[in-house]
Amino acid sequence: MKKVVIVYSKSGGGHLTLGKDAKEALETYYPGEFDVSFFDPLPSISTYLYGKLGSDWPGLWGLLYHSTNKTLLAKVINLLGSTSITNRILKYLEKVKPDVIIINHAATTFGVEKAVRKLGIKPKIVVEFADPFSVHKLWYAYKNANLYLALVEETISDAVKNGIPKDKLVKTGYPASSRFDASRYSKATTREILNLKQDSFVLYVGGSGQGGGSLLKLCKKLGENKTIKNRCQLVIVAGRNPSLVKKLVKLSAVDTTFFNVFAHANNVPQLLSASDLIVGKAGPSFIFEALFMGKPVFSTACLPGQEEGNLEFIQREDVGWVEKNLDKAVLQIERIVIDPKLIEEKLTNVTRVVKLHENSQKKFATEIAKLCGVESF
Repeated sequence: MKKVVIVYSKSGGGHLTLGKDAKEALETYYPGEFDVSFFDPLPSISTYLYGKLGSDWPGLWGLLYHSTNKTLLAKVINLLGSTSITNRILKYLEKVKPDVIIINHAATTFGVEKAVRKLGIKPKIVVEFADPFSVHKLWYAYKNANLYLALVEETISDAVKNGIPKDKLVKTGYPASSRFDASRYSKATTREILNLKQDSFVLYVGGSGQGGGSLLKLCKKLGENKTIKNRCQLVIVAGRNPSLVKKLVKLSAVDTTFFNVFAHANNVPQLLSASDLIVGKAGPSFIFEALFMGKPVFSTACLPGQEEGNLEFIQREDVGWVEKNLDKAVLQIERIVIDPKLIEEKLTNVTRVVKLHENSQKKFATEIAKLCGVESF
């Protein structure tokens, strides 16, 4: 059995989601062949700061992102950052002795390389780009991996321009969990289970593991719109932000039928299935999981720099709407609620994009198996 370590970060939530999807893919297509474990080497303060910047000071995050998105500076940052995490990684790898290391957080690549060198071991190293459309130079600073996995074709061409060998690059597509499959669920059944009205227009509001994207403000504004308040119910996924959860629970006390608050939910596919429109911050998992569930997305926010390409993707592929001004966003959502045909007009494009990412888990698993000499299924 091959030992696989997925090096990720708890910050945001997308890295852990991508890691879990990778684990599922390997165990589904190569049962009994891989022993997968997870390791987050970054200090806990980094998770706190990421959440704080993303939810409270997104402008500052954007400034940091753009000012550091330079080839030489990114390499220096990675080298300096590795000094604080190398020993942590070394201790874990010494205990596990992995055959494969899959890295899905850019800030950990140099730390992994240093730890591997110090231990004198030679595992296969895979970099999985977690950001599909706005790939920071930090990702390209490390050029010694055995394999680089991209979620979309755009990343391949960008990586080559930034010095990553083309023969090490493979596009897998977005390898979302098989739980995100619209055919597995019935909207009527999931609404009954979740105690949602069958005749309501249900808005899923979320998109951030830390509850970013002005979620509280958006929910308040949706509740202040008479049409939305009378015709809709909100399914709100607050993420891992205790303070925000408390505020949303307090808000929901005003009308527990309209506001349905969930903390970091494990039943996201069911919540998406029960919903008509998916609204929130444009993280990659938020977008692709919604699309795999056959739902168009309405993005009201993104992390400046890091997720701006995701907004362009929504508009370019015409799989939803983008409006950062919350007042304008609420008015557009009201128009959609009044005329649901606007959603139907997006569904052909949603289906087209999903087809481009079919069999992504199989592709991911096959590439890892091939790299470490596991026979094809």
